[in-house]
Amino acid sequence: MNTERTLLVADDNPDHRRFYRQALTPYGNVVEATNGQEALESVMQKRPDLIVLDYMMPGMSGADVLQNLRQNVTTKNLPVIVVTGVSDKESVLKLLQSGASDYVVKPVTPGKLRERVQRLLAPLDSNGGAPGAAQAPPRPPVETTKLAQDEDLLWGRRQAPAVSVEAQPPASSAVIKPARPEVPVGERILEVFTTPPNGIAELGRGQDFKDLLLADPRMSVQFVKYVNSGAFSKLDRCNDAARGAEILGPTRVAQFAVTMEMRRAWPAVPTGRLNRTRLLRHSVQTALACVQLSEIMGFCDEMYFFAGLFHDVGKIALETADPDRYRQMLEYAATQKLSELEAEQEVFGIGHPEAGGIVLTAWGVPTQIVTGAAEHEASPQGIAGHLCFLANRLAHHVDSQAAMIKKFVQEVPSDTLNALGLDEGQIIRAASLLKTAELVAIALSNHSEP
Repeated sequence: MNTERTLLVADDNPDHRRFYRQALTPYGNVVEATNGQEALESVMQKRPDLIVLDYMMPGMSGADVLQNLRQNVTTKNLPVIVVTGVSDKESVLKLLQSGASDYVVKPVTPGKLRERVQRLLAPLDSNGGAPGAAQAPPRPPVETTKLAQDEDLLWGRRQAPAVSVEAQPPASSAVIKPARPEVPVGERILEVFTTPPNGIAELGRGQDFKDLLLADPRMSVQFVKYVNSGAFSKLDRCNDAARGAEILGPTRVAQFAVTMEMRRAWPAVPTGRLNRTRLLRHSVQTALACVQLSEIMGFCDEMYFFAGLFHDVGKIALETADPDRYRQMLEYAATQKLSELEAEQEVFGIGHPEAGGIVLTAWGVPTQIVTGAAEHEASPQGIAGHLCFLANRLAHHVDSQAAMIKKFVQEVPSDTLNALGLDEGQIIRAASLLKTAELVAIALSNHSEP
């Protein structure tokens, strides 16, 4: 038994938990959770190396637990084996795309479960965590680039190699090979995103967004709903957009108008399986985090809100440029246990930060917004890059418990802390303020749908 490892089993059936404990004891210390909420608490307290998760539990389901884990920076790569009762190809692919590292179909046998556990624990040390465990194949190197440092890669002139994606058994042994793009990715993006909507085109030019709001009947209706939402329950209610604009003020009017204009710029129907609703909610949370951080830093440039709002627009750009390839990228990320950014770089040749830089540069928005999008994932250089880098991660932790937030804060790179002039206490404060702004994030994302 490897006593240095901890394995968490989460199942509401005590007989199942007993079976898992007996099967997994050779691989480490097995701890149990009887429901989804208890599983999340155990993840924080026990820091397991692997989770065996029943997909259908009462209350917080295994699906909910998995979504929570994958949205959290500190647990997004935690190996999770999902135990499920479905085995058709479509359900399995959906399960893997939701973040499962692997799965076992009921009825579960000890050999079937141990095979998955061995494979997922193998990379943790040279012995693979148990006698006879095989070495995991090395992950192919991932080429990362920064905006404007490799123009050939950025604009898609250098095509990425074809990628083979093997479906997990028992779905199929067929190999999916994304076709090489006939048109460079950058050119495809520009075909769709060269002309920004009116509100976005006016960013940084002193536009009175109240005029834009009042001239658009549909936007006016949605704005009145936004003003009267629970986010602003302590303010006066209104029956028309003009009065609402007076109540909330020009900054919130601009935030609402541009958020709705951004949403309008997206294709109406998701075609590459990107969750648009979730993406919009996260983008708004990141934007509000940028505001909280910049205010703590002692200045508040409204452009930083928009930098956070647009930081993930490259995901929309990639999906729109090649929906089929984007769908295959998600499948590739799931089956190969890669982050979406790593899979984007392998399948498209560029990641969504670079793609976002293409869109925002073409739109002619202020530099802070372009920098925030292009640098929010790694190695930021400018203030906007560091701000979006940190705000993006804070937004991923908005639903986390205090202990997990504190651990995340301790892992913030010193370069980012120094560039922004922040300490750990101030970031924890920003996280707390972001939680109180959650109603605003929900209202803004819900009522900005065109």
